[in-house]
Amino acid sequence: MSKSVKSIERRKSLHFNLPASSHAALRVQCFKKEITMQDFFEEVSHLVASESQIVLSIMDSVAMKKKNRQLEKFTETDTESLYNMIEREIESSS
Repeated sequence: MSKSVKSIERRKSLHFNLPASSHAALRVQCFKKEITMQDFFEEVSHLVASESQIVLSIMDSVAMKKKNRQLEKFTETDTESLYNMIEREIESSS
């Protein structure tokens, strides 16, 4: 990429939270490879942009885990509602 095009390239700043243990593990691995976390995430974003099958597969896995967690939460709520309905029915028939 030419210097003039690169100087025009817009950059986006990202802010997100990671569990402390995940952050530490990522930081250690980056240190061992002599790269920064910025280098790592920039490369991951390039892989997403180029539709790398490995990265897209990881994204699919994350999406499925998130969907399953949402279903679990939904199921817990349903169970709680069902028990509440049963309790009300028992109380009203007593």
